[in-house]
Amino acid sequence: MVTMPTEAASDEALVRALLESGMDCARINCAHDDVPSWRRMIAHVRRAEQVVGRGCRVLMDLAGHKIRTGALDEVPTWTRLRPGRSEATMLRGVVRVALLHQGGPASPTQLGGFDVCLTIDPEQSARIRPGDRLEFIDLRGKKRHLEVVRALDEGGWLSHCLKGTRIGPDTEMAILRMHAGRWTRVDAGPIRLTGYPVRAVRIRLHVGDQLRLTSPESPGRPARTDAAGEIVETARIGITAPEILPRLRPGQPVWIDDGKAGAVLEEVHEDWALLRITQTPPGGFRLKPDKGINLPGAVLGLSPLSEKDLADLDFVVKHADLVGFSFVETSADMLALIDELERRGASSIGIVAKIETGRALRNLPEIMLSTIGRHPLAVMIARGDLAVEIGGERLAEIQEEILWLAEAGHVPVIWATQVLETMAKTGAVSRPELSDAAMSVRAECVMLNKGPFIVMALRVLDGILHRMQDHQHKKMSQLRALKLASREDPLDLQANR
Repeated sequence: MVTMPTEAASDEALVRALLESGMDCARINCAHDDVPSWRRMIAHVRRAEQVVGRGCRVLMDLAGHKIRTGALDEVPTWTRLRPGRSEATMLRGVVRVALLHQGGPASPTQLGGFDVCLTIDPEQSARIRPGDRLEFIDLRGKKRHLEVVRALDEGGWLSHCLKGTRIGPDTEMAILRMHAGRWTRVDAGPIRLTGYPVRAVRIRLHVGDQLRLTSPESPGRPARTDAAGEIVETARIGITAPEILPRLRPGQPVWIDDGKAGAVLEEVHEDWALLRITQTPPGGFRLKPDKGINLPGAVLGLSPLSEKDLADLDFVVKHADLVGFSFVETSADMLALIDELERRGASSIGIVAKIETGRALRNLPEIMLSTIGRHPLAVMIARGDLAVEIGGERLAEIQEEILWLAEAGHVPVIWATQVLETMAKTGAVSRPELSDAAMSVRAECVMLNKGPFIVMALRVLDGILHRMQDHQHKKMSQLRALKLASREDPLDLQANR
């Protein structure tokens, strides 16, 4: 199974290459992309089936109530003015900088013909004349200036920058005007341009820091300090499911971004909660938007299917072969999905129960029993979230127990998360990941996540599974004849390649 990247909606050749390299099931994550993209991905899979001559099922994962960090606040940042050179003469040109009036009828995004568009206060603009210079010290400490060329019909000025420079929101400019053969400063006060490009603020957390969880309408911000360096406002970040906040309890452990940072709840209020960071990497942890938040053991009281899930389900039952149930935790959750499928006339579609929380793990027998006989069922060991929930040191033990339990119930298993991830993302080989891929042969299906080198990773996985399947069937060793004991060279490198 391969998770479809966004490029699969526009690159039919990529999908065909995946089928040719061994993909048996294409996974579409409903948490990403949109309906038109999903439709194109599936169309590419169906056409690739005909070209390659082998079938491929489509699994669509419902997004579920994945609790994630919200957006970060944005702040203006510096911009670079860099005159280019003419290829014909190799002479340096100029940067055409438009200085537009703030709140004017035109905006930088509406205008063309300029290299850079910034904005200026109309009152300050009224003091400028054609031929003036706007002099300043740039961010590298060098004296530079903009030459004012002419007024713009849209309101503002066209200026030229003759030398490379970097300017930002704190750059102060002075008006210089030629008088009696000398450049003389006009007493008009400093000018600060606006309209610079923006970037998300950076929030870096260390052990002992506090973090406030709020509604997603409040953009994330770093802690604010006073002149003495004392924190007067803690860092904050919105979460995608703020309705869970009043249901939390002090002392609750919290993990952020697949366990990269750990915290504990100190205070809980109706619309916000306060965390104390307890674990980060050595250099601290950079908080980013759209990263998962895990609350091990917490009963959040969320409905098993969100409004988005129900809307997506209308598309899924018409186009997919399997539906992935994210964050299923009880047999009641499973029965709710089965009822929705029957309501849509999809009583035969396969269900993949994704086991990714401690509560789902405890209720796995009931989840299986509530589905067997009513729907085709598979179980996915979602090892990323599950490791955060139960502790990474217990993952190896627990995944063995899931394999045993599923085999006893005749339920196929999908081995998922971080399989050959280093290779898929970087093209490099990680030896521990190769061993992990070899162990995955005990499951009926292995899932690869997307990455620039996904085709390479898929081919390597396909080769590993083909070689290992004679050694292992589910949880039982096959005890086949060992090639090491044969007279032929078992390590024929050319043959293996």
